[in-house]
Amino acid sequence: GATIRANLAVTGSYPELVARLWDVAPGGATRQIVEMGAYRPSVNQATGTSTTATANQSITFELPPNDYVVAPGHTLELELVGSNSPFFRASNGTFTISVSNLHATVPLG
Repeated sequence: GATIRANLAVTGSYPELVARLWDVAPGGATRQIVEMGAYRPSVNQATGTSTTATANQSITFELPPNDYVVAPGHTLELELVGSNSPFFRASNGTFTISVSNLHATVPLG
């Protein structure tokens, strides 16, 4: 699957990051989900963490692999969101995440 590396600046409690990899047809006519995964940073996860607590973390995580084939002319789009409930359980807290130095790689087969 796709591997995502990034630096996170987290404010708040119980942060989570959901990554969705989309196949986008030329001109954006259609979008199809290719891979999806969730990551819970290890920072600000303790009970009683303030909604104003801040922390930084460098992360690397991989989306579940599959044998999807991207059609010629299509592009891949990576979307990062803070929730994908009910597919992934929603966070118990309130948080914001700023992402920097994002690098995503997709294996070619």
